[in-house]
Amino acid sequence: MIFKIYEDVANWHRWDPDTKTAQLNPGLALGATGSLTPSKGKTVPIEITAFALNRRFTATSKTLLFRLDFEHELTPTKNGTLILHRARFGGLLKPLLSRLLGPQMD
Repeated sequence: MIFKIYEDVANWHRWDPDTKTAQLNPGLALGATGSLTPSKGKTVPIEITAFALNRRFTATSKTLLFRLDFEHELTPTKNGTLILHRARFGGLLKPLLSRLLGPQMD
């Protein structure tokens, strides 16, 4: 049930206040490509670089100077589902991005 919310890419902005718009072709699947416009910032390309139906996916944004992996993971527990969202920075701009965005990620 929860994964269906992730699959509705056009409505990511409803649960993620940092997302203005998002689109993926052909939808949420390994290798799908599209774009994401953050609520503050410019539109960036994204690609689904990891995917396990009903369990997890990673949306990756890459440019010449940085890489940003947004990981989403669902783990069943005896009381429901543990939802983990994690952002990993890489590339030459990693130190700058970590300082600028780090406080927002807490």
